[in-house]
Amino acid sequence: MRGKYSLYYDWIIEVGEERLVEQKFLKENFYSREDYTVFLFILMRFSKKLTSEIRDSTANKSDNKFIKSTFPNQNITGDELDEFIMQYYEKVKNLKHYGTTRRAISMQTNIPRTSVKRILDRLMKRKLVTVTKNDNLIVPTALARKKFSDYRKYLFTSFKRLNKIFNDSHLEYLNPNDPGL
Repeated sequence: MRGKYSLYYDWIIEVGEERLVEQKFLKENFYSREDYTVFLFILMRFSKKLTSEIRDSTANKSDNKFIKSTFPNQNITGDELDEFIMQYYEKVKNLKHYGTTRRAISMQTNIPRTSVKRILDRLMKRKLVTVTKNDNLIVPTALARKKFSDYRKYLFTSFKRLNKIFNDSHLEYLNPNDPGL
């Protein structure tokens, strides 16, 4: 039987390799780590609302004509869900009071407002975020979803694999204060 420490170090090596892939992705797609932080903040705010919209839409499917036309089958397929999400990305550009402000981004990320403005200008130039038409709030674009679909799939499989290694090795029982770690 392998020792508990070797299982722990195997898991650490896997995590390290995942970080290397993530660093490569960040370097290829963003000017700096702050750019990614701002983009992620906007995306997370958006995703929270999107998730509730999907949950509400699918729960009320029988009552909603738009949802019935978008999801013709009782069981929603991945393609139907993706199409719904893409339509949602386009729709939010025209909604009132939807998105986040430059000030909120600055306050939550501890990045100065002038830096946030420059970062947003770069993200807008790359068409990853846009400004809403009604009240000048920041939202992600449908292009951002398309561009990072492979990364989302990678993260999903990566997290599943790391979780399996962690659970199969019973690393949750290790003591973080153990001098062997």
